[in-house]
Amino acid sequence: MIVAAVVAVGAGVGGHAVATRATEVRGPVPAPSAPVRDVALAYLRAATTEDCGLTDALTVHAPDGPGTGTFAWCRDPRMLAFSGVGRPDPTGEPAGDYCVPFTMRTTASSDETIQAGTQDWMLCFTRTSAGWRVLDQGDS
Repeated sequence: MIVAAVVAVGAGVGGHAVATRATEVRGPVPAPSAPVRDVALAYLRAATTEDCGLTDALTVHAPDGPGTGTFAWCRDPRMLAFSGVGRPDPTGEPAGDYCVPFTMRTTASSDETIQAGTQDWMLCFTRTSAGWRVLDQGDS
């Protein structure tokens, strides 16, 4: 499967920018009815195996400028491993969104906004017509 991968400058943690490109999705895209935790696990597996197409497909990018989406994990920085995936926690804003906490080991980002090492992190998901998608993220 080929998807268009777009991340706008200034989106998400550190404003990571990636050029528009066709990216192959190697792993299965969770069904629209998949529970948020299953989507989180699919995203984390994709991030640690550099399945950039799948992390892009599971991310709400910033079509309306900064603050309306986030970056997709891929190669800068690189997520090396994850553990301790917690239960989805309702965020309250907007109503119906959920954050999933976990611990990750990463490389440093080229812009130095994310340091190499192990840290607690969370992915926050919103419901779209395609299913749960990462809307925001950050240290937990």
